Amino acid sequence: MLTDIKPEDKFGDDYKNHDLFSKLELIVKFYDSLSFSVFSIIRFGTNQIFNLDSYFFKSIKGTIDSIQLLLRIGRINDAYSLLRKYYDSTIINIYTGLYLDENYSIENLIVEKIEKWRNGTESIPDYRSISNYISNSPKLGEINKLLKIDDRYKKIRVRCNDNTHYNFYRNVLLNDNEVHNPNRIKYLDIISNYSTSFSGMYFQDFIKPDFLAIFANKKISGCAIRLSEGLKFQTQKHRGDLFITHTLLVGK
Repeated sequence: MLTDIKPEDKFGDDYKNHDLFSKLELIVKFYDSLSFSVFSIIRFGTNQIFNLDSYFFKSIKGTIDSIQLLLRIGRINDAYSLLRKYYDSTIINIYTGLYLDENYSIENLIVEKIEKWRNGTESIPDYRSISNYISNSPKLGEINKLLKIDDRYKKIRVRCNDNTHYNFYRNVLLNDNEVHNPNRIKYLDIISNYSTSFSGMYFQDFIKPDFLAIFANKKISGCAIRLSEGLKFQTQKHRGDLFITHTLLVGK
């Protein structure tokens, strides 16, 4: 009796065992733990009872999980589209948190722009407006300088857009898991680098005293955030034997 062979069964061990999959799994577990840990932290400025960031972290966890599932079955082009969503999610979450921090006050208990977005009566501003707001924030001045030290994020976004909109025919072929493609491993390498860069960008812009307190209280064990040597974010011994390391903006 013949056994049904799926297309992904033909990718080979180098593809199936690529370290990107273990990295994505660690990032999924990290966001899940972070979401749970910040859930009870009050985020002032909206009518939301529970922490907005907690739900955002959970959503990002879902996106990373979906990227992993798509890559497992060789739908690389679709995975790129979700990678773009991951990028946008981090930018939007940075923006909403920053906007609340900068506009909430005793005279302005409900920050109207974010509250209307939260309750579905007004959409989020366009990407350019959000990006400009983050870039022009005095709170993130030094961090933004480092994030703009090269054009890596622009290049990543362009590549993700190329895949989302089929700007090149080769992007069409990336979603066919039956056609012979000798470069599948190369694309996993690229996505591995991109996923780390996005996580790095996110945490560099999103460092908050409340979250630092969580790290200090070991609700997420063994975390260390250092604002020196090119801004490095490192997480170690997450729940025992899990390790994530993001080294940002400086080469090894």
